[in-house]
Amino acid sequence: MLYEHAGHPRTPRSIQRYCAKGHLDCRRIETAIGEKYLITSASVAKHIAYIEEVRPTATGLDVSRQVATTVALKERNDDERDDEPRHVAT
Repeated sequence: MLYEHAGHPRTPRSIQRYCAKGHLDCRRIETAIGEKYLITSASVAKHIAYIEEVRPTATGLDVSRQVATTVALKERNDDERDDEPRHVAT
């Protein structure tokens, strides 16, 4: 929920991975239905600050998909030109 409020929504599985990799200060406990992580809010705040500092555009949605499509189409057109015979000056 803290990630979501900061504009960096994360899935529960992502948060579990952060705990397993040591990115968050947490304690894992066993429950009747599996395991549960108790995470300090201070470590979440620290991790959010890290995300904003190191990867400011990693979660941004400000670039449309058309950019990727345009680049892919240009590369495909360039590849098609590679199939044409080339004249080499001698």
